[in-house]
Amino acid sequence: MTSASPPPATPSHRMVWLDANRILAAVGIVLIHSSTNFSGAPFKSPDPLMNLATAFVRSVAEISSAEIFLVFSLFLLAHKLEKGDTAYGSIVLGQAKRLLLPFLIWTLFFAFFRLLKASAFGYSEAIWNELQAARSWVGYLLTGSAQYHLHFLPTLFILILAYPCMRMARRYPILGLLLIPLLYLMDFVQRWMWGAITDPFMRVMALQGVKDLGYLGYGMQAFSLYAWWKRGADREESRDLLRLLLLLVGLAFLTTLVYAFSVAKAGSWVDRNGGAFYANRLMPVLVFGAFMAASHLNWSPLFSRLSPYTFGVYLLHPILIDLFDIVAFTERWDLSPLVMIFSKFALVVPGSFALAYGFGKLKPLAFLIGLERAAEPRLAPAPAQGQQTPAESPAPSA
Repeated sequence: MTSASPPPATPSHRMVWLDANRILAAVGIVLIHSSTNFSGAPFKSPDPLMNLATAFVRSVAEISSAEIFLVFSLFLLAHKLEKGDTAYGSIVLGQAKRLLLPFLIWTLFFAFFRLLKASAFGYSEAIWNELQAARSWVGYLLTGSAQYHLHFLPTLFILILAYPCMRMARRYPILGLLLIPLLYLMDFVQRWMWGAITDPFMRVMALQGVKDLGYLGYGMQAFSLYAWWKRGADREESRDLLRLLLLLVGLAFLTTLVYAFSVAKAGSWVDRNGGAFYANRLMPVLVFGAFMAASHLNWSPLFSRLSPYTFGVYLLHPILIDLFDIVAFTERWDLSPLVMIFSKFALVVPGSFALAYGFGKLKPLAFLIGLERAAEPRLAPAPAQGQQTPAESPAPSA
């Protein structure tokens, strides 16, 4: 069918809906990491309603997740390949420079930065012992375990190595559905590994390897979504698709609430299996698709001005979260769990954007958060037939 042209591009020819999605992803990650106690566990209050409330906040935060960064990073890679730069060696070397060099520096930084919180909370000896073990550094470099958020960088690089497999989904978008069986196989094999591999280090390495294979499904989805985006859709079709995706997001969210109830009841993390597992893992794709279907909306250009700093927010926010926890603990702040969550969130979000902005102004350091050029992103060429094109991302993502 011949579809009508999408709405006119913004003057900068950016896909502002993608910028908005990136901001949601960054803010959602901060809320996820703000919604746990000092040790990273669920809040446990004598009041069951308070436990339910904090678990609910966590569920809202998980509408966005680290996996959505994978989706839009690989979506932008699909765009890059469309522009003609398809030499495998060139792509891999370029992404190694943009991903792995900052990863090595942040790994070194966070490996020792943790000592600050460890000293305040009284477990610095355990961190020092970990730092002196060769296996720890192997884990840091292969799985990003030096800090809870660094796993994204090596995972994305591994997926980029497999981009020739993903290109088929650009030609045959139906292949994006491979995400579901790949997630199933990943979950099945990982559950077996937990019981079959007794050495903790080898188990972590094996689990990461299987995760990388399973997450190829996100790459297939990203390339498939890019193919759908290139196809174009008129406003009526976009609205209908948006309604459908919002319905699916709502159903997935209700499913995650069942998991949240189990966490609130147990007072600790519980096994996320069955519907809760798939709802959580498919949510990033559904949310990304909803933003894409909402491209016809009148998005504020503010999203485009802020989005270049979102990867910096992702990388820098644990610094501010740890500092907040140290102050709250040493000063013995008597805050309810909900007040703790929202106080931390309210300080860390603007603080992280401010830090990222500062890094953007310090050109020798800007590459550490993906701002290799000036903070304002380079504009894409004017799109054909009135369609918006993907914004050139300054983040290390394509």
